[in-house]
Amino acid sequence: MKIALFLLSRFVLFVLLYIHHSHSVCLPSALPSCSGKAITVEHSWLATKINVGIAKILAEEVLGVCVEIRSRGEEEAYLEASVETSTPYFILEVWSGTRADIYEELVMNKRVLVDAGELGSIGRIGWFIPAKALDFNEALDSYRAYRTTEVAEHFSTNVTFPDGRFLGPALSWASVDETLINNLGLKLKVEYAQEADPEGEIIQMVEEHVNQSKPILFYFWTPHQLFAKLKLQRVFLPDYTAECYSAYSVQNGLTDCDYAAEPLKKLYNPLMNNAEHSSLAAFVQGFRLSTDEQTQLLYDVSYGGMTVEEASCAWVKQNENKWRTWIALSAVNEESFPLWSLGIAIPVVVILFVCFVLVTIMFLCMLLLLCMVQRINSTKDQANAPREGPLAIVFTDVQNSTLLWELSPELMKRALRTHNKIMGESLAKLRGYYCKSQGDSWMTAWKDPQSALDWCLRVQILLRHAPWDADLLAFDDCKEYMGANGQILLRGLRVRMGVHFGTPDIVMDSATKRCDYLGNMVNLSARAEAQAQGGEILATKEFIESVQDHIDMQSYETKLKGQFKLKGIDLPVSLFRIIAPKHALGAFTDEHLETPKDHDTHLILVQSTQQQVPHDEAIEKLVSESNMKRVLTHIYSKMRERYEEWRDEMSNETSTDGFGDPHSDQ
Repeated sequence: MKIALFLLSRFVLFVLLYIHHSHSVCLPSALPSCSGKAITVEHSWLATKINVGIAKILAEEVLGVCVEIRSRGEEEAYLEASVETSTPYFILEVWSGTRADIYEELVMNKRVLVDAGELGSIGRIGWFIPAKALDFNEALDSYRAYRTTEVAEHFSTNVTFPDGRFLGPALSWASVDETLINNLGLKLKVEYAQEADPEGEIIQMVEEHVNQSKPILFYFWTPHQLFAKLKLQRVFLPDYTAECYSAYSVQNGLTDCDYAAEPLKKLYNPLMNNAEHSSLAAFVQGFRLSTDEQTQLLYDVSYGGMTVEEASCAWVKQNENKWRTWIALSAVNEESFPLWSLGIAIPVVVILFVCFVLVTIMFLCMLLLLCMVQRINSTKDQANAPREGPLAIVFTDVQNSTLLWELSPELMKRALRTHNKIMGESLAKLRGYYCKSQGDSWMTAWKDPQSALDWCLRVQILLRHAPWDADLLAFDDCKEYMGANGQILLRGLRVRMGVHFGTPDIVMDSATKRCDYLGNMVNLSARAEAQAQGGEILATKEFIESVQDHIDMQSYETKLKGQFKLKGIDLPVSLFRIIAPKHALGAFTDEHLETPKDHDTHLILVQSTQQQVPHDEAIEKLVSESNMKRVLTHIYSKMRERYEEWRDEMSNETSTDGFGDPHSDQ
């Protein structure tokens, strides 16, 4: 009897020791037992099982909190956690972007769940194919390829033919693949995985198809262990936008873009904010696993022969320095944070807070000042905008700017800064309105046509005497040309101008909140500018009549140039040019600008004509000669480049008959 009692007691002791050992199998220093209770969930994919495996070990063996693991679907877990009011409940992998509707409802609106921060890994759902599939068609990494019959039949099965098969997730998972296929016009049909083990079924089918070199298009996600074993290629869909996955778009089947790459998050119920559960809440907030760490753990379980428990325990033993910081966040007590330190901490916090407030106030004041300055400048600019006709419109453009950009981009950058400075400062001085620009082309509007004329003259004069780079002046289109009397005819960038006077359609741009001008009146100004040569101002008869008194007062000489048949204008329009007298230059020269010895400058106002009649001025002769030289130089340069390319190709070409062989007689 005594022997039986002895053996029974030893058996009971052995069982107790085994139970204790099984509980503390991971950490030898584990607490002897856990108390209380917390709930967490694992989903049907492996990554969540590893997350909760690590959390369970640390919660029970270090914090002393018993953890119950439940298997739930995503939406089911969120709803269950939101109504749990008696037990702490936490979820360690939340796809807040994919489940944006329920996340916003429970966390942001109803506040029945608390956002515990990011998990540390980046999750992305997407479409994938085996990398070898690109051997069949290198365009298979783009969704557009799946609109073709050839590709669809290549991916088809007996069930989906003639459409290709898309292997989707379980129906209960978050996906919009059918919507994407319909909205993008793809010849595909979705074949959903079984609810029992959708991840396992997808992996099995992908591995079978890869081993048999068969094509397969499938729904998958990262991080995942399969990427460490197989070479998979993502299929690129249209770029993700928030609007594309808004509740309205998803509910109405309007989604037509890729899934989002999203930082995975954690959630817990509000009960964990109570003081008695603060240690567990802080632990969950600190819990983090990077994408690389998760991928390695997934590989260890799937292909390394380890169980979830073994992989979780191995990670805990190898990463104590990391998880100790999670525990430290939850273990703030009088021993780790003595009360005397509050005497230092509180003043420091107060000082930092005051500094933060002062810096914030200064930043806001500077931002407010900047906004006020911008508003004042915008108001001034808008005050110069003509609100009713008639008015003057001026178009400008730099002659042969495309070629100049091709020859020397750096020189043109500096030259364009000088050009814009002269144009802009003159515009502000004479109260003109800047409409828009494209490259080096400007469009301006003027209430007073006399100011428009003065601006054209002022800009042309200042451009000729601007501080251009010597290298720029070496180009044919920028060289300095002197008249017979020593006056400067051309120098630097040559700007042509077209001006017309009339009543356009005036509109307010809803995007920029600025006035804009439309209609044939504007088109005529642009067509006049297109007929000009560099250094010329071309104007319509209507504009000349509007400034005739000003022309007479300034003693400008106008001269008929001819008629042009302009695109979009039914009738030919007459053209004139104007020559500014010597004394006019001083009126348009800034105080700091040195007045040249000879003030004579030739500026042209032109009306439209059917055929351009060449004028006999020296400026046109110079421009024509310069253009011919420029064209011949450019053609020679291109022919030389082509010859060099041809010679290189011939020297590298080899063939069986000896053609191109350096040792051949041919």
